[in-house]
Amino acid sequence: MRYLNKIIFLNSAHIPYAEVKLDGNVHFIGTQGVGKSTLLRAILFFYNADKLRLGIPKEKKSFDAFYFPYANSYIIYEVMRENGAYCVVAAKSQGRVFFRFIDAPFQQDWFIDEHNVVHSEWGRIREHIGSKIQITAQVTSYEMYRDIIFGNNRKHEMIPYRKFAIVESAKYQNIPRTIQNVFLNSKLDADFIKDTIIRSMSDEDISVDLDFYRSQIKEFEQEYRDVMLWFTKNKNGEVPVRKMAEKVMNAYRDLIYTQKQIGEGRAELNFAEKQALHEIPLVKEEQAKAETERERLLRLMGELQQKYTNERDGLIRDIGIINDLLKKIREKRLHYEQMQIEEIIKRVSCEELLIQELEQVRNMKSELTRAYEDVLSKYRLLFEKLEADFRTFENSQQARINARNAEIAGKQEELMQQLRVEEEKVRVTQEEKVQTVDNRIRQLRDEQAQCNLKLQKVKYEHPHQKEMSDCEDGINELRKKDKELEHGICQQQGEIKQLRQECEWKVKELKWEFQAKMETVRKERSAIEEQLQTLEVLIEKRKGSLCEWLEKNKPDWQETIGKVADEELVLYNNELQPQLVNKEATLFGVSLNLTAIERSVRTPEEMKQERDRQQAARQLCTDRLTRLTEEEGEAVSSLEKKYSKQIHSILEEQHLMEAERMQIPAKLKNLQADYASWKTKEEEWKRGCTEELQAQLNDIGHRLYVAEGEKEKHLAEREKLLKACRKVYNDSRTELRKELEEFVASVQQEIERMKQQTEERKKELKQVQENELNGKGADTVTIRKYDDRLAEINKELDYIGKSRPQVLYYERDKEELFDKEPATRSRKKEQDAKLVALDERF
Repeated sequence: MRYLNKIIFLNSAHIPYAEVKLDGNVHFIGTQGVGKSTLLRAILFFYNADKLRLGIPKEKKSFDAFYFPYANSYIIYEVMRENGAYCVVAAKSQGRVFFRFIDAPFQQDWFIDEHNVVHSEWGRIREHIGSKIQITAQVTSYEMYRDIIFGNNRKHEMIPYRKFAIVESAKYQNIPRTIQNVFLNSKLDADFIKDTIIRSMSDEDISVDLDFYRSQIKEFEQEYRDVMLWFTKNKNGEVPVRKMAEKVMNAYRDLIYTQKQIGEGRAELNFAEKQALHEIPLVKEEQAKAETERERLLRLMGELQQKYTNERDGLIRDIGIINDLLKKIREKRLHYEQMQIEEIIKRVSCEELLIQELEQVRNMKSELTRAYEDVLSKYRLLFEKLEADFRTFENSQQARINARNAEIAGKQEELMQQLRVEEEKVRVTQEEKVQTVDNRIRQLRDEQAQCNLKLQKVKYEHPHQKEMSDCEDGINELRKKDKELEHGICQQQGEIKQLRQECEWKVKELKWEFQAKMETVRKERSAIEEQLQTLEVLIEKRKGSLCEWLEKNKPDWQETIGKVADEELVLYNNELQPQLVNKEATLFGVSLNLTAIERSVRTPEEMKQERDRQQAARQLCTDRLTRLTEEEGEAVSSLEKKYSKQIHSILEEQHLMEAERMQIPAKLKNLQADYASWKTKEEEWKRGCTEELQAQLNDIGHRLYVAEGEKEKHLAEREKLLKACRKVYNDSRTELRKELEEFVASVQQEIERMKQQTEERKKELKQVQENELNGKGADTVTIRKYDDRLAEINKELDYIGKSRPQVLYYERDKEELFDKEPATRSRKKEQDAKLVALDERF
C-alpha cells in the first residue's frame, strides 16, 4: 500500500521548519490562525496540483506568493511504498512551481547546512544527496505530475516515473476532484460519490488477450538472461559480453574499412601496372645512360687516383727534403753550440781593437828603446836569424808533411775511386731487384687504393634507400593520417553533440509550443468542467427543491416566480417548504408587472441538455488534447528521425574513420618492421661487402707487407754490401790517416824540439840583452811588460786568424739555414696541410 507519509515545510508559509507525520488518522485541532488551513491546502496540492482549486480566497495572497516567498522555500512530501519511501520536492523557479522526485526517504541535511541555513541552490542540494540516489528532472507540467502520481504512465517517456505512482489508473481525473471536494468541505452525498466512482471507471469492456501476452513473454526468461549478461561482471570487475561486443563491433568496422581498402588497393594496383608498363622502356633507356655514366665516372676516378698519387708523392718528397734540411739545421746548431761559436765571434770581433793596441804597445816600446837602438838592433838581428832558421826548418818539415799529404791524398783518391766502382756494382746489382719489388708494391698500392675506394663507396652507398624512404614516407603519412583522423573524429563528435543539443532544444521548443496549445485547451476544459460541476450540483439539488414543487403545483411558474427568484438560493433550495395561497399574481402581497423582466429560467430538463452540451464540449477538448498529444509525439518523432538520420550518417563516417584509425597501428608496425628489415638488409649487405673488401685489403696488406719486407731486405742487403765497401774504404783510409798522423806527429815533434831550442836560445839572448841594457841604464822591467803584452796580443791575433774561417762558415750557415728555419717550418706545415687536404679532397 502506498500513501502520503509525511509533509515538511522549509521557509514556506511563514514556517522556517516544520515536519508533520501523516502515517495514520490525523486530527487538526486549534484556534484560528494556527495553520490548519495552510496545512490542508498544502496536502491538497499534493493530490490535485491545481493552485486555483485549493480554496484560497481571492483577497488573500496567491499560492506561489504565500507558500514559496523565497528562493530557498520548499515543501517536501514523503510517500511510503512497499519497498521504501520516496520524496516529492515542490519549489519555485522562474515564477512557477515545479516538482522533483527523489528516490529515497527525506533527510534533513540534504537541505539544511550546519548553520541551520536552507540551501537556495539546487546544485548544492544535489551534491548532498549524492550520485547514487536517483533524482528526476524538473516536472513543470501539472498534468504530467498528476499522470505520475495517479499512474497514467503507459507512454514511453513515463516509464522512468512508474515507481512514483500511488495508484495506477488511466482515467483518474475524478479522483483528485473528489479528494478536493473532501478537503474543501463541499457537500458529498451518496449519489455524487457513486457518480464520481462510476465516471472514474472506464466504460470500455476491457478484455485481456492471453495469447498475445503469452507470445510476448514466451522467450522472456531467455531474453532476460541475455540482457543480464550485458551487466554481469567477472571476478576482475569486467563485463565479458561487452568486451566481446566491442570486439565484434571493431571487427565489423575493420571489415568495412578493409573492403574499402581492398577496392582502393585494387584500383591503385591496376593504375600502377599500367604506369609500370608505360615506364619500362624509359627505365631501360635510363639504365643504359647510367651504365655509360658509370664507366665514365670509373675512368675519371682512375685519373683522379693517378693524379692523387703523383701529387701525394711530390708532397711527401718535398716534406722529406724539408725534414732533411731541418735535421741539418739541428746538427749544425749543435755543432756550433759545442764549438762555443758565440765566444769565438766575440773574440774575433775584438781584432781591430787588438791591432790598435798592438800598434800602441809597439810605439810605447819604441819610445822606451830609442836610446838603446844599437843594442836592440844587434839583438833583433840575432832574434831574426834564430827565427829565420826556425822558419826555414819548419818550412822544410812542412814541405815533408805536404808531400806526405799529397801522397796520402792520392792514395785516398784511388781508394775513393775504387769505392765508387764497388758501390756502383752493388747498386746496379740490387737496383733491378728493388725495382721489381717497387713495381709489385706500386701495383699492390693501386689495388689497395681501389679497395679503399670501394670501401668508402660501400660506406656511403645505400642500396635500399628508396625502399627505406618509402617506408619513412609511409610512416610519416600514417602518423599524419592518424592526427587528421583524430581531428576528424573529434570534429564529428562535436557535430554529433551539436546536432543532439540542437535536436534537444528544438524538441523542447516543440514541446513548449504544444504544451502552450494544450494548456489553452486545458483551461477551456477546466472552465467547462466548472460549469458542469455547477450544473451537476443544481441537478442534484432538484429533488425536494422549490423548482420541483413549482413544476408539480404551479404551471407557468417560469413567467412568474422564476423571473424574480434566484436560481441557486431559491428555486433549487429544498428547505423553503412552499404552499399555495389564494393571493394570485402576488409576491408576498405585492403585485408586480413581471413582463418587464427579461429573464429565462432553465428547467431541470434544459439543465440536463446544457450538461450534455458541456460534456460534449469537454469531450471535444479531451479529443483535442489527445490529438495535440499525438501530433506532439509525431512532430517530436519526425524531428528526432530527421536529426537521427543526420547523426547516423555522421556516425557511419565516424565509424569508418575509427576503423581506419584502428588499422593505423598495425600498418605503422608493419612499415616499421619493413623499415627495420630493409635497414638490416642494408647493414648485412654493407657488412658483407665490408668484410669482403676488408679481407681483400688484409690480403693486399699482407702481400704489401711481404713486398716491403722484401724491398727492405734488398735495401738492407744493398746497405750491407755498401757498408762493407765503405768499411774497406774507411779501414784503408784510417790506415793512411794513421800513417799520415804518425808522420805528421814525428815531424811536429822535430819542429817542436827545434822550436824549444830556438826559444831557449831566444831566452838566453834576451837575458844577455837585458843585462847589456841594464848596464846602460835601460828600464828592462817596463820593456819586459810591453814584450809580454805584445806576445799576448800576437797570440790572440794568431787565434783570431785561425778562427776566422769558422766564423765565416757560421755566418754563411746562419744566413742560409738558421735565419730561414721559421720559413722552412712554415713550409713544412703548409706541405702537411696540403697533404691532409689532398687526402680529404681525394
